[in-house]
Amino acid sequence: MTKKKPKAYRGVQSYLTEEQISVLSKNPNIIKVTSRQVHYTQT
Repeated sequence: MTKKKPKAYRGVQSYLTEEQISVLSKNPNIIKVTSRQVHYTQT
Protein backbone atom coordinates (compact mmCIF):
# COMPACT_ATOMS: atom_id res chain seq x y z
CA MET A 1 0.00 0.00 0.00
CA THR A 2 1.53 3.31 -1.06
CA LYS A 3 0.77 6.69 0.37
CA LYS A 4 -0.56 9.29 -2.01
CA LYS A 5 1.22 12.64 -2.05
CA PRO A 6 -1.00 15.65 -1.47
CA LYS A 7 -1.72 17.56 -4.64
CA ALA A 8 0.26 20.75 -5.08
CA TYR A 9 -1.76 23.82 -5.83
CA ARG A 10 0.18 25.41 -8.63
CA GLY A 11 -0.57 28.97 -9.54
CA VAL A 12 -2.02 29.76 -6.12
CA GLN A 13 0.07 32.42 -4.44
CA SER A 14 0.02 32.98 -0.73
CA TYR A 15 1.40 36.12 0.83
CA LEU A 16 2.10 36.94 4.45
CA THR A 17 -0.18 39.41 6.20
CA GLU A 18 1.10 42.45 8.08
CA GLU A 19 0.32 40.67 11.36
CA GLN A 20 2.32 37.59 10.33
CA ILE A 21 5.23 39.77 9.23
CA SER A 22 5.16 41.55 12.59
CA VAL A 23 5.26 38.29 14.55
CA LEU A 24 8.01 36.79 12.41
CA SER A 25 10.11 39.96 12.63
CA LYS A 26 10.37 39.51 16.40
CA ASN A 27 12.04 36.11 15.97
CA PRO A 28 15.82 36.40 16.58
CA ASN A 29 16.50 33.68 13.98
CA ILE A 30 14.99 35.72 11.19
CA ILE A 31 16.94 38.51 9.50
CA LYS A 32 14.32 39.93 7.14
CA VAL A 33 10.64 39.33 6.39
CA THR A 34 8.67 40.50 3.38
CA SER A 35 5.20 39.54 2.27
CA ARG A 36 6.75 36.94 -0.04
CA GLN A 37 9.98 35.81 1.66
CA VAL A 38 11.47 34.96 5.04
CA HIS A 39 15.26 35.25 5.39
CA TYR A 40 16.80 33.23 8.22
CA THR A 41 20.14 33.58 10.02
CA GLN A 42 22.75 30.90 9.45
CA THR A 43 22.77 29.81 13.09
